[in-house]
Amino acid sequence: MTPRQPDRISLPLVILATGTVLIMLLVVLTGSGWIVRHWENRGGEAASLPEGLPPQPAVDGTREWLAYRAREDSLLASYGWQDSAAGLVRIPVESAMTLAIRRGLRLGQKRDRP
Repeated sequence: MTPRQPDRISLPLVILATGTVLIMLLVVLTGSGWIVRHWENRGGEAASLPEGLPPQPAVDGTREWLAYRAREDSLLASYGWQDSAAGLVRIPVESAMTLAIRRGLRLGQKRDRP
């Protein structure tokens, strides 16, 4: 008894399988390209902010950015009224941290307004 030889795959079957794989790959790549182009053409929809978010600062260049940062830093380091009708004041961040430590306020602890 002689050992059985494995069946050979015929050349037409190999060509058919290779062609099928190439066609499937072409379809996937074409579909992916179409999806990407369609997504990019949406334009303003993808770039717009969701409703309810505060507007972002619009600055054009270094000079405007530095002026914006200086204004914001001066607000963080000065005393002033936040809402005079409601009696809310603004104090420097360093002073607020010192007061929080002095009064014993710990991280994560909620405290009611007086």
